[in-house]
Amino acid sequence: MNPSFVPLDKNKHKNLKVTLDMSFSSSKTAHLAAISLKEAPFAASAMPLIIIKTPQHGTYHLAGMMGVEPNTNLYHQDGKWQGHHVPWNVQRYPFDIRGDKEKVVIFFDENSDMVGDKEGEALFDGEGNATPYLERVRTLMSQIADSEVNSATFFKQIQEYDLLDPISVRVSFADGENKNLVGMYGISEQRLMALPDESIVALMRSGSLGMLYAMLTSVGQLNTLVRLSQTTAKPIANIQFGVDEGAEDAAQPEAKVDEAEAKPAAKAKKTTKKAAAKKAD
Repeated sequence: MNPSFVPLDKNKHKNLKVTLDMSFSSSKTAHLAAISLKEAPFAASAMPLIIIKTPQHGTYHLAGMMGVEPNTNLYHQDGKWQGHHVPWNVQRYPFDIRGDKEKVVIFFDENSDMVGDKEGEALFDGEGNATPYLERVRTLMSQIADSEVNSATFFKQIQEYDLLDPISVRVSFADGENKNLVGMYGISEQRLMALPDESIVALMRSGSLGMLYAMLTSVGQLNTLVRLSQTTAKPIANIQFGVDEGAEDAAQPEAKVDEAEAKPAAKAKKTTKKAAAKKAD
């Protein structure tokens, strides 16, 4: 059944409950996950981080690689999450946030199997107040919304300093098949190291420098994808990560990253923690 997100209303949904799914099975067919800037240091220790660009608007987004083929999440196997970090945009389901700087509203997927009125975590108490569970959801959604605001500054900086490199990921499977994943961007460590001191200081004070190094160190997590694939029907023999030289990689459209899949769930713009935490009404 297709998702159907509706705004959470404390009167209409006073009896609503959510069954927790610690395996995060809603993401089992996603090979990318939107990553919030604030969680980047944590995500970088669990999965490779890349940047994608939406062709419609030309905006950039940070994403975590959970697999190398569409519809395959290597971190979800045997009914369990196989990793020490779960992306916030995976954790948030069945919730979403939408709105603008004046008002941010929490939505939920009314078609989700996690939602009902029989069992699970209640969202409101007998007096219509938010339960501790809903408060935790609000905190998570607030973090996602705030990160989306900060991402505009981050991507503006790295473009001004010319730190983006188009990259390709070359995947060799144990059965002999090879694929080139293109349509992604990474950080040029060489150009980052060549920046003048004042630019490094500016990146550090804005908080961007830590994010850049988180991305650079996350490349090592390609080995995690190889390891996780060994228990699947299509184990990976080797993954190579490098600058996309263009022509030969561009000839593999079926392996391109799906930008829509990695686009952040949060639609809020220029919001604040206070606004994102606004109670459902």
